[in-house]
Amino acid sequence: MDALKFMKVFDGTGDVDAWLRKTRLTAKMVGIADLATVLPLLLEGSAFAVYQHMDPVKQQNAGEIVREASNQGMGRGTG
Repeated sequence: MDALKFMKVFDGTGDVDAWLRKTRLTAKMVGIADLATVLPLLLEGSAFAVYQHMDPVKQQNAGEIVREASNQGMGRGTG
């Protein structure tokens, strides 16, 4: 997926809201219809650890992935 080279990874630090806005915009621009299908590839460190422990149904929804990360106290408005 060449489109992923335009997207930054998220490691659980920094501003998750800003990251998500940029990621959603980039996904739209490169034609990715369902962000949840590629979001796990953009997660590293503690952010990926949170994803791995999520309910499989929630893993299919980009909003749920970000909400879960935020509930874990990662990256909300710190960057």
